[in-house]
Amino acid sequence: ETIIEYRNGTNIDFTEVNIGGCTYVRKSNETPAGHSEPETNRIGPFVDITTTATYSDVIDVGISYAGPALDGNPSLMQMFHWNGSEWENVTTGVDTDRKIVYGQVTSLSWFYIGGQWVWFDPVPVFPDLYTGIAAAFGACILAYFIRKKIVYQA
Repeated sequence: ETIIEYRNGTNIDFTEVNIGGCTYVRKSNETPAGHSEPETNRIGPFVDITTTATYSDVIDVGISYAGPALDGNPSLMQMFHWNGSEWENVTTGVDTDRKIVYGQVTSLSWFYIGGQWVWFDPVPVFPDLYTGIAAAFGACILAYFIRKKIVYQA
């Protein structure tokens, strides 16, 4: 038997349910007590999923996200699950049309949607601007010494 719950933009699909029950979804913008801070950029709230059902096998979880994907690239988005000691990447796919990230787990607890930013240059913002400033600064220093040599040698 499969039970699917849709609550607060979250869907849960149990592979096998032995005893039915209620599934609850709670959201928080604070890092849950006893959990480490995420090492990735977090998009949206932490999502806690609990159930009174008795289940076995895997659970497919889908959590919706609002707004644009990381860097406009949904493939950078991932679902993380608290496995009892650390945040673990459990991503199985991203539905960009419906803005849902999917993951697969064997237990329920806290989740969040996040991902890593991708940097294409060691300087993250406006690398050409930094190059231009350095070149201008160097030209000013060179002009100062040339002027000093010309003025004071005469």
